[in-house]
Amino acid sequence: MRRAAPGLAFPRLYWWSERADELPFDALPPSFVLKANHGSGFNLLVPDKRAVSRDALATLGRRWLRTDFTRVGREWAYRNVRRAIFAEELLSGGKAGPPPDFKLFMFAGKLRLIQVDEGRGKRHTQALYDERWRFFEGTLAAEQGRPGPPPASLGVMIEAAEAVSAGVDFLRVDFYDIDGRAFFGELTNYPNKGVSRFRPAALDALFGEYLELDDSSKPGPTVDYAARIDENSVIPPASTR
Repeated sequence: MRRAAPGLAFPRLYWWSERADELPFDALPPSFVLKANHGSGFNLLVPDKRAVSRDALATLGRRWLRTDFTRVGREWAYRNVRRAIFAEELLSGGKAGPPPDFKLFMFAGKLRLIQVDEGRGKRHTQALYDERWRFFEGTLAAEQGRPGPPPASLGVMIEAAEAVSAGVDFLRVDFYDIDGRAFFGELTNYPNKGVSRFRPAALDALFGEYLELDDSSKPGPTVDYAARIDENSVIPPASTR
């Protein structure tokens, strides 16, 4: 991502490990985000670490590491991910809670939709815009949001999203705008597991028309979801450090 989009900023990585029990709580800054890399929703904002305990965070991390997200969300791509826990910089947009999340929907490298999420953890809203930042009524998985001005770093976001999504039939590229700088968030090929529907339904048809799968497209590997998995096991490190 850094090579494809050199103009982007990235949250600072404080620590990572494949074992939650190694969390260096005392060495972490007063605020941070705890994350796992092998599923959706594995994140906890810690705006003041005095309000939490190391044991509670380690317990949460162990639970994340035990969870096989291919069974939770039927997302096969997570199956062989080397599971790990991260502590990263907590980004702030000058307001309480997380900053607005700008999600760019890219079809074969072309921007077709910008989704702006605000108020996560409180009153979650979404506002939708076309590639020219023209607001239109509609939402995907939250309450309808209000129109607002584009972020100062929108141009950098679009340039980065175009670079990383070139040659890919669909990719959602997420960003934050912090004091006019574009920070990278995440990438996903199937938002909301691919099951959430736009409201109104006409938007599903509209954006579905942009998706073109060429003859070389192949389905993902077959996954035996019925196979028993020991959910108390943690994938061992590939190598010792």
